[in-house]
Amino acid sequence: MEYEQMETFLTVAQTKSFSRSAEILHVAQTTISVRIQQLERSVGKKLFNRNTRSLELTESGHVLLPYVEKAMELIEEGKSVLDLANRFTGRLHIGGLNSLWNQSFSKILSTYIKAHPEVAIKVVNGHTDDIYSKLRDGILDIGFVSAPPTNKSFEVIPLYSEGIILAKSTSFDLKGETIKLSACSHLPFIHMDWGPPFSEWLEQETGGMKFLGVEVDSSNLLVELLKSSVGLGFVLKSLAQAYIEKGELEEVPYTSELPSPLKTIYLAYSKRKQDKVEIELFATFMKKMLHY
Repeated sequence: MEYEQMETFLTVAQTKSFSRSAEILHVAQTTISVRIQQLERSVGKKLFNRNTRSLELTESGHVLLPYVEKAMELIEEGKSVLDLANRFTGRLHIGGLNSLWNQSFSKILSTYIKAHPEVAIKVVNGHTDDIYSKLRDGILDIGFVSAPPTNKSFEVIPLYSEGIILAKSTSFDLKGETIKLSACSHLPFIHMDWGPPFSEWLEQETGGMKFLGVEVDSSNLLVELLKSSVGLGFVLKSLAQAYIEKGELEEVPYTSELPSPLKTIYLAYSKRKQDKVEIELFATFMKKMLHY
């Protein structure tokens, strides 16, 4: 399976068009057809169903797709490492939760960058499962995750825990109402899943969260919606703190049957990479900065 074949396969899978793929890859359309035919012969399976109106992946194409995506990602990562080799003595590819990069945590990272200019840093966002997958595949060196792994192939260090508060805009009027989570279906909630144990706790308290009208997958969007007086929602205390200090958000008292859980952030890396000097230095630095 050659690089050009994999690149063409991914492009066609995304565009669902030989002609559009040819434009993107700057080759003739016949070249696209030949590469796909060669790849299909190589794997012994038909990868696309073609007719005059549509182009879709076959079942075999869907099976192959994630493996080609991972292979291409590793190849691009290898190219990046080679490009950096002449300028830097080391490199760290870090994965983090979107909600992690609050002001204080970003300052910690900037302190490390200033202290180690010889190490090239690449930071990407993702969910915990996605980060573990990329750690396992060697795409990431270090990951900041919100749950410990389910297998023993990772080294995991708990860094800190923080609370999740209920917040709203200071201009959003609750008319003096006391929030009781077990009976709040009439309120406009904006929900973001902060992962276990928070998700399980909220489901127990609200009876299944069936009232949630707005759900988001971005902590930044959540904060912007809260600031816009669209509703109220649970947010990491560290994320909300700066907006509370500026008078844009305020914490909302509530009653619940069970105490609200803390969200723990872990630093994780594959045990296969535990001898990498840059990982050891970074883990030591993080523990020192967070007084672990």
